[in-house]
Amino acid sequence: MSRPSDRSRRSRFLRCVCIERDDFVSLECAVHRAVEAATLFVRAVGHAPAMRILAKIEDADRRVLVLERRADGSRVYLDRGVLYTGIDAAGRNNLAYVAAMAEALPREGSVLVLGTAGGALPSLLHAAGLDVTTVDNWAGAFEIARRWFQMPPDITCVEADAVEFLQQPTRRWSAIAVDVFNQMTIPSSLLTSTFGASLAHALAPGGVIVWNVAAGARQMETWRVLETLRGACLAPRTRSLHGDDILANTLVIGRKALRARRRP
Repeated sequence: MSRPSDRSRRSRFLRCVCIERDDFVSLECAVHRAVEAATLFVRAVGHAPAMRILAKIEDADRRVLVLERRADGSRVYLDRGVLYTGIDAAGRNNLAYVAAMAEALPREGSVLVLGTAGGALPSLLHAAGLDVTTVDNWAGAFEIARRWFQMPPDITCVEADAVEFLQQPTRRWSAIAVDVFNQMTIPSSLLTSTFGASLAHALAPGGVIVWNVAAGARQMETWRVLETLRGACLAPRTRSLHGDDILANTLVIGRKALRARRRP
């Protein structure tokens, strides 16, 4: 039997994840399609001889692979087939959405990063001179980020659930970056008015929030993030990356007012 061409692989990859706006598939089905598509993509572009496994970690519901490309030393962090982090051999970020998040954040002050994975975003912000704290509900992410992805040791790391961490804030931040996923979906506990209010409370006046969404700007997941931030008076807007389909990323960017509005 002949091997499928790159074009047929790409076509099958797109068919796996093509979900129309009005297609009322179950969340379980959508996640299954996304995982299948991501696995196929890795097989198509990352043939075994080209990559070597640096780490394989199975812990609870996590299935983390750290891979290094033999040709150039670049590395990726995959969890259950989904790509979370990519760096070059020098430790520099390789993913466009991470660079876009850093660009949308302030150039000075303190920043809270919710969600760590391989630590590319905290590392990028730290290199720019910001005071960075990163939060993740899995301590293993910090070890992986430092050992395999060159995250600086002086970045403050906190093992905690994002929702619970913000319910007891000890300070206010110049900016907050939200990059929390369960595979390709945002946990429902973050898409609530309570979490939106916690974000607003944790931001200093004039502070910025940048929230990464693995969906197009007109898709439901993005709309729910917009509603969460609107409910907290954070005046959100969107910035689309790579189009507006199921494979896109959208940044939802909000800002806290310098002064609270007076009620009439």
